[in-house]
Amino acid sequence: MEAIIPMSSQKGSRGYELLGQVATMFASRDKNKLSAASGTSSTSSASDSTTTALLQKVVDGLDNLYTAQYDTALTKNDIYKINKSVSKKQTRIKNFATD
Repeated sequence: MEAIIPMSSQKGSRGYELLGQVATMFASRDKNKLSAASGTSSTSSASDSTTTALLQKVVDGLDNLYTAQYDTALTKNDIYKINKSVSKKQTRIKNFATD
């Protein structure tokens, strides 16, 4: 049976130090991409309006789906009628089987 050796505090702090360095590297890379993209503001605003239009279509589609589901939902009265109809058919089947 192998003994589990806990990571020393030095190794743990070194891991956090490396994570911090990696996060800093990615943040500086993203910052450079953002500053390069800010020079093309007309392209950015065009893509923003396209994105907004697409998101609006998604929201409208979800709203239509919700409305359709709500409109087709069964009421308590509908369920009562269905149960009553099924009960009558079951009674007829029982009566036919016993005749």
